[in-house]
Amino acid sequence: MKTRIILILILFFGISVFANNKTAKSGRGTLIVEVVSLKSNKGIIRSHLYDNSSDFPTSCRNAVMKNTSSELSNHKAIIVYKDVPYGEYAMTTHHDENNNGKMDKTWIGMPDEGWGVSNDAEALIALPDYDDAKFVINSEKKTIKITMRY
Repeated sequence: MKTRIILILILFFGISVFANNKTAKSGRGTLIVEVVSLKSNKGIIRSHLYDNSSDFPTSCRNAVMKNTSSELSNHKAIIVYKDVPYGEYAMTTHHDENNNGKMDKTWIGMPDEGWGVSNDAEALIALPDYDDAKFVINSEKKTIKITMRY
């Protein structure tokens, strides 16, 4: 009798583990980002992909999961991140018009170059927070659009 109960428990546990593994999505996908509304075709677009809220949207290189840059054409840019693990992310972009590798600011600290955030999250007094900018990658291909602000 004990053996039968143990076998039933093992069978039940094995089925539940298998079912949970089938429903949990794991994998990697490609993120395609279309950056639109650029005021010129000068310079490049720099982008930063964040995988946690604690560091978003700082410019600290240690906080960024991945970053890249993209050429401009017809007042837009296409950014592609390949092999991104499924999960939750947020993204920042800026139009580095003079291609100096940084976000230029005015004398009062406001952006002097175009910038954008995933979900086109609004920035009133401060930069948007992670919850407003987050999106999920859970398929082989995810496409988002970011509108550049000046």
